[in-house]
Amino acid sequence: QYDGLLVRWVGADSLERLAAFAIAEANTDLWDQTLEIEIVNEAMTIMDTCTFHDDAAPRIHISMKIGTYKLYSRYVESTDVMAIIHRLEYLG
Repeated sequence: QYDGLLVRWVGADSLERLAAFAIAEANTDLWDQTLEIEIVNEAMTIMDTCTFHDDAAPRIHISMKIGTYKLYSRYVESTDVMAIIHRLEYLG
């Protein structure tokens, strides 16, 4: 059980295949990195690059529950999907 999943699309034949593979991989205990993060402001912005304030790079604005999270990250690959997945677990 996890509280969030972020997927960076590296390569896949379809969004459906990418999503199914990432969800299946997120349910494993095989992770390259783990760390705890503290969310102190519920307004979060996810960006795919380092940018400056007013540039046109895509951004996703989300709201997260304030508290501590454990973040698990890893690169995953199959014969037709490549992705970097980040799984979030809310600790309180």
